[in-house]
Amino acid sequence: MINLWPLNDLCLKLTNFIYQKKTFRIIDHHYIINNNMTDVYEDRVTSDEYKQWKKNVPFMYDFMMTRILEYPSQTIQWLNDGIEKIDDDPYESILQRILFGTNTGAFNEDNYLIVASIALPGYREPPKVDLYNMPEDAFGTFIHYNDQLEADFKLYHNGPVQCARSMYGKENIIATRNHNDLFIYDIKDCLVDYDTAGTTSPILSYPNLNSETNLEWNHETSGLLLTGYDRNQVAVWDLNSQKKRKTLTTKLILSCDDDGNDHVGFIYDASWHQKHPDICGASTLKGNILLWDIRSNNVKRPSHYFNGHKGSAFQIKFNPFSEYVFITSGSDCQIAAWDLRNMNEKLHSIQLKQEKFHTLKWSPHCETLFGALTNDRKVYLFDMDKIFDSLLPQEIDNGPSTLTFIHGGHTSRVYDFDWNHNDDDPLMICSVSDDNVFQIWQMSNKFVTKDTARLDI
Repeated sequence: MINLWPLNDLCLKLTNFIYQKKTFRIIDHHYIINNNMTDVYEDRVTSDEYKQWKKNVPFMYDFMMTRILEYPSQTIQWLNDGIEKIDDDPYESILQRILFGTNTGAFNEDNYLIVASIALPGYREPPKVDLYNMPEDAFGTFIHYNDQLEADFKLYHNGPVQCARSMYGKENIIATRNHNDLFIYDIKDCLVDYDTAGTTSPILSYPNLNSETNLEWNHETSGLLLTGYDRNQVAVWDLNSQKKRKTLTTKLILSCDDDGNDHVGFIYDASWHQKHPDICGASTLKGNILLWDIRSNNVKRPSHYFNGHKGSAFQIKFNPFSEYVFITSGSDCQIAAWDLRNMNEKLHSIQLKQEKFHTLKWSPHCETLFGALTNDRKVYLFDMDKIFDSLLPQEIDNGPSTLTFIHGGHTSRVYDFDWNHNDDDPLMICSVSDDNVFQIWQMSNKFVTKDTARLDI
């Protein structure tokens, strides 16, 4: 049964309440209140689009759930340390854990790293519904299901949790970052400390990281963590050589230039290769794409260095199935696909009007499918398998042929999203936005290429 969970009506009520923002300017020493009609118009458009999206949810999704968090979360990740079945449940529901944090902002309250259990339906069968002969009051309704969000525990965090990532294969080890500091938590140790002393603390930390790049654990080598370091450098940390309750020490510092000059600018993102654990890459302020081999005797210069985007390069992500393909995004509003064997030319580029994509994530189940975020309120899904698909004249304005799906369930900027690694839910995604909204959703499999060999749906 297709399970479409009810949307929380609070979302709609929040979007219907339009704030009329006012700005002030000085003319001839007199203060004049200037009603910002542009913001009011945008809020109304957002509200109308949300209402339209909500009506069409039953036809676009196989699964949809919306919850309101106490505070916004800037990070989200599925934990895959075990999936539990709920006893005596007719829907054969399962419990899966999810990792997120808080950003209390101007409230100046304590921030926490949170692990919560999510109840997901395990039994699905298409309902027998005649969509062409439905009563008017049934349009846009949902099949009810117990969608309670249960917080397993929360750990005190010094400052807002801007990024949190669990280690592959050891989900109890979590790396987090606030504005400037790096922390390593062991969930098991934290729970023991909390039971005995009522407090929690990281097992390792590093102050003044001076970088706001994402954190990424190595997929092949346990304990290797990649972060930005001091604006124009990348740091490799090895937890296998660290002592508990001590300050973190770097294993390697990967530099951009051995002459000490800053030719590339600030590093926006750093990422591990998914097939070769000794290769990593970075994207920079000046549009450069940098690649290192950490086995090299000289890591003060990248092994490969080229200009990938006009302006800045925001993200770099390696394909989890192919050892050669990776994608990047930049301020030129393009997502570019590259081949490690020939980086003189792009394999393909995707441009969606004037949207700047700042977050990219490959699907762990399909080698051609990836998601992307911009500064707006939507999550975009692309399928590279549709590069050569032809578009009808009326479809050209909607976007490129690779644009497979647009999730429009958020009414504010989406901070982060993550693909579920559970093989039973290959298209399930969770996302969080800055208006405290947390969503779990799964687009209908009719939007995905049916002959994709690596995706069994």
